[in-house]
Amino acid sequence: MKKTMSSHQAENTDKKFNKQWDALRSFMTKKAVPRLPGVSSMRYNPFGTVHQKVTGIVDATEIASEPLLFEVVDYECEGVVATGVIRRREGAVNKSDLAIAKMDAVDNTGSFHWPTEEALAYYLLKYRHTMGWPEAPHLLEIGAGSGVTGFLLNAAQSPSKGQRLTLSDGNAGVCQTLRRAVMALPDIERRTLIDVAQVLWHEPASYANLSPDYVIGSDCFFFDAYHEQLADMLCAFKGRKPGLVAVMMAPARGTTLERFVKIIRERLVFRCVEVVERYDEAMWLIHMREIKEASSAPNQVQKYSSDKNYPLLVIMK
Repeated sequence: MKKTMSSHQAENTDKKFNKQWDALRSFMTKKAVPRLPGVSSMRYNPFGTVHQKVTGIVDATEIASEPLLFEVVDYECEGVVATGVIRRREGAVNKSDLAIAKMDAVDNTGSFHWPTEEALAYYLLKYRHTMGWPEAPHLLEIGAGSGVTGFLLNAAQSPSKGQRLTLSDGNAGVCQTLRRAVMALPDIERRTLIDVAQVLWHEPASYANLSPDYVIGSDCFFFDAYHEQLADMLCAFKGRKPGLVAVMMAPARGTTLERFVKIIRERLVFRCVEVVERYDEAMWLIHMREIKEASSAPNQVQKYSSDKNYPLLVIMK
């Protein structure tokens, strides 16, 4: 049964998203957002863990009011290559995207490529022999966005293993792009192993039929308003599959990650909730180099900040 909002809740939701709509409209119209000294860009990525090559442009008039919003990309990470993946072109946002996002009260930032997606893909591929996900019969990516992590993990597996991958997002437009990307994959056998689902964390009915063995996700802690709902969903999955493991990444971004971790620990459903800062030596060395460069020029506009740019690893078992 679909939940409805009270007038008070609806008013708070509108206020919560107003700033986000303004930012997205600025991005859509290519308006520059002023940056002050000491303020980093959340999309600055010095790590270079995933290499990408654009191989074509897609005329998608049949699924969008404007053509040429999409491109075809090959991703390579840790010797794994995901070929022929369709994604939104950088900056290709139209008004219908904003309308869909506001209707579902789910942002469309997943339409774009974010650095933490790459870091999560890198970590899971590099340490796949110790992380256990290759043995999971059903892998679920939440907040999948452009699907970088999921498509790379799918490419790393032999189709003969039959591992199912569900790419999920709360935004209907993002899910539409993911479905198109799956249908366009050159390997037909791999297509049959990938599902796409619109999962709304505040709507348990939207994930009632999901029972994953392994959950992954990046940049899912940004909004405090979603923390309880995200915890509810993860605990529901853990109840269905006691052996469930969830591996997620996000920068600290103030206390947003810390607050989610506190909530999920207080549920006492996962026996272990671990936050790891130094999980990979190569990434750590780049992180320390960026911090050193930033501290050597404190009066200049900083591209990098530990708080906004360095992904922390959260493992829930």
